[in-house]
Amino acid sequence: RGVRRSSCGSIGGPVRMSDKQTMGARIKALRQAKGWSMPQLAERAGVHRETIANYERRPIPLSLANLESIAKALDTTPQDLAGWTEEGEAK
Repeated sequence: RGVRRSSCGSIGGPVRMSDKQTMGARIKALRQAKGWSMPQLAERAGVHRETIANYERRPIPLSLANLESIAKALDTTPQDLAGWTEEGEAK
């Protein structure tokens, strides 16, 4: 099973999701479930705090590298964070 390429980019390019629960909402929910602030998640993921804030607040392109880093910090997979099913379709 590989990571499904989004319609707006190939592996390494931006990933953009549009469904009932955005990727930003999933990032925020998982972060809050751990009791972490945005700066705490940013530090663990190795990204700037504004990066986390931007992803949580509005649907913006997310690089695969940041998707993987944030997912790892949140103890989940990029597929789950992006909302992809086993078949590679968006939930």
